[in-house]
Amino acid sequence: MGKLVDDLLEFSKLENGNITIESIPFNLENHIEEIVQHVKNSIKNKPVEFILEHDQSIENLIITDPFRLKQVLFNLVINAYKFTNEGSITVSSLLKEDVLEIKVSDTGVGINDNQKEHIFKEFAQADNNQNSNDKGFGLGLTISKKLVEILGGDLTLESELNKGSIFTLKIPVKRSNKPLNANNTSTEVLVKPIFNLKAIVVEDDASMQQFIHDVLKQYGIQAYVFGNAKNALDEIKQIDFDFVLTDIQLPKMNGIQFMEIIKTDTSYKNQPIIAMTGRAKMSTKDYLNNGFSEVIIKPFNSSKIQHVLESFFSSEGTYIKEKNINEEPIEPEGFSIVSLSTFFNNDTDAVKGILKTFLDDTKKNDELLTVAKNTNDINTINSLSHKMLTMFKQLNVEAVIPFLETFELSKTIENNDFITFKKELEKFIKTLEDYIN
Repeated sequence: MGKLVDDLLEFSKLENGNITIESIPFNLENHIEEIVQHVKNSIKNKPVEFILEHDQSIENLIITDPFRLKQVLFNLVINAYKFTNEGSITVSSLLKEDVLEIKVSDTGVGINDNQKEHIFKEFAQADNNQNSNDKGFGLGLTISKKLVEILGGDLTLESELNKGSIFTLKIPVKRSNKPLNANNTSTEVLVKPIFNLKAIVVEDDASMQQFIHDVLKQYGIQAYVFGNAKNALDEIKQIDFDFVLTDIQLPKMNGIQFMEIIKTDTSYKNQPIIAMTGRAKMSTKDYLNNGFSEVIIKPFNSSKIQHVLESFFSSEGTYIKEKNINEEPIEPEGFSIVSLSTFFNNDTDAVKGILKTFLDDTKKNDELLTVAKNTNDINTINSLSHKMLTMFKQLNVEAVIPFLETFELSKTIENNDFITFKKELEKFIKTLEDYIN
């Protein structure tokens, strides 16, 4: 059920256009090996061999969205494993000019001609006489197809019944100037626009407050941060603000009500009011129709924030920093700091500062969730889970995210599920402590 909820939320975001894409340099071979290893760790043992055929002519990092590519490849590899009882699964890569081609081939049951045309449609499943426990919900390939198209590429299928299937994805990529193994001291120049603005930020999560404050500071924006809308309204007349950035689900007063009240205040002179949300219940068009100037979907994307700022304001200069190409931080196990590092130009101290606040906040929320579970306070569990989700998604904490997404919407919480969640959360907290220290 957790997997179904994940897929439905992702499908809803895709349908509403609430998907952001990043362009980040990464090592493709390591990326594919990590995905295959993750599949091996996630499934039952079968006499199936994994074969990796990497294009050895790729000597540099490639640039596209590694998170979205990982989503697609994981779906394809796990799908191949489900329907391959014996034999092999081959993942091969090939870079032709600026087009990356990856094939996932299997020796499984295959798909007949009548079903091929429907395989990428939502809730469609091939009738292959496999055990129904392995069939899933028919959204994985649909999501993969849409993600590949958003990346500017295509996903196709060749298959023969009882012989196997070949899924081929092709996406445009850029080649980074950085080699796979950089042992020199070359530098690259990072440029960000400076806006010299003042912003009112309303966000109830402490770690997100610091994160947003520090991100805006990168763009020369002074942020006045409030934990709830009422406090912001009490102070708004004393701040000559240029724009407002507000979460939607807030305590006491939600972001929509906050936006409506601001527009009646004498301090409001048509400044942009930008919504932040981690839910895909409403489309971007819905937020605009409700009166917002723009909406940013959590977890944050650096290019999206910059694009929104540039759509409303002209920069007053640029911030330039030279960084050594060997400054790339080591990726920890169990979570990813790629997104944070991108925001803060691989400034390790800045990233660890955010993580320290996040760690303290997570420990407090862990205690509050335990109390809420013991008192059967479902509303508190719902709201805390929603509040925690953004940073956990920002860090791609795969072991914890499905639980929070389920608890955010659940009317009841099973004891076994909560016990498993607590174990995973405590394991993550220990990993995070070790990384920070």
